[in-house]
Amino acid sequence: IVASGCAAAGKNFTEHQSLLNKVGENQSRIYVYRTGESALYSGGSAIVKIDNVEKGKCNYKGFNVFDVPSGNYQLQVNAWGMPGTCTIATNFDPQSEHYFEIKPRLTNYVKIIGFFFILLPLGNLLPESLIVAGAIGLGASATDTCGPFSIEEVESNLALEKIKILNQTQ
Repeated sequence: IVASGCAAAGKNFTEHQSLLNKVGENQSRIYVYRTGESALYSGGSAIVKIDNVEKGKCNYKGFNVFDVPSGNYQLQVNAWGMPGTCTIATNFDPQSEHYFEIKPRLTNYVKIIGFFFILLPLGNLLPESLIVAGAIGLGASATDTCGPFSIEEVESNLALEKIKILNQTQ
């Protein structure tokens, strides 16, 4: 049996913090992180976007940091090859820091896996390409608008407790 994963392997949070400059005058700092509390989707990266522009990724048991100009944004998270994007509206004040936890959504996983169990008995009756296309189509309609990950802002003191043991996503 072969197992694979996509855990963050960069600098730990404490080491990374010591290398950061102060947040710029008209800038805001955004921290995104994924804990090891659930192994669901641990083999893939969460893709982080701001106003539909990819800023980077966040791996399982990892974090990432982005400095952006202060202002109002749409913060989004999704995963390559999976339908749905979770979006939240945010406002970043100058010289502020914000922490966002990315969590796997079990409801997304259950809906897609459930569809495969429905198709399994039909495997000999349907062409493979039709099964795959059907699963992707159902995934897009069954996952509502959020996809495999959710994202929510967390108070800094709570976030720092979780993030301090994580490694930066490369």
